[in-house]
Amino acid sequence: MNDGETVERPTNLADLLAELVPPPEPEPISLMPETLGWPILVILIVAFGFFAARRVSKARRTEAYRKTALAALDAAGTAPDEVALVLRQTALAAFPRAKVAGLHGRAWLEFLVSTGGQSDFRGPHGDALITLPYSGEASLSEPTLALVRHWISHHDRALHP
Repeated sequence: MNDGETVERPTNLADLLAELVPPPEPEPISLMPETLGWPILVILIVAFGFFAARRVSKARRTEAYRKTALAALDAAGTAPDEVALVLRQTALAAFPRAKVAGLHGRAWLEFLVSTGGQSDFRGPHGDALITLPYSGEASLSEPTLALVRHWISHHDRALHP
């Protein structure tokens, strides 16, 4: 210090606060993770979500024929020829055409039994399905319609003969 200069020191708190220098701005924090594990985890989660969505979409498309068939069955009412047509179209949509198209009579009923799980078309309800469309009868019974509805809803595509 020079002889002629005297440094005046602040004497009160207000003067001390006035001399404070603001702290420097901190650097912005990066949102990128610092380790490699987080980006890999994000990629895996996105891939899993993509494949899960694709699988759900495929399952819905594959089973859409059942929903259409049940709507057609409701529209057919108790008309034997229309119910038989809906049943045949559903089988053709679900199973290979070469295995289904040529079936008739008892072979058709056995196909329905073998693919329908607990649906049993061997009794009078199955006979009604193969005879009433050609006999001019007015309607099918409710148990027969329930059996057809159950087959449409629950047949197993993996069980085709």
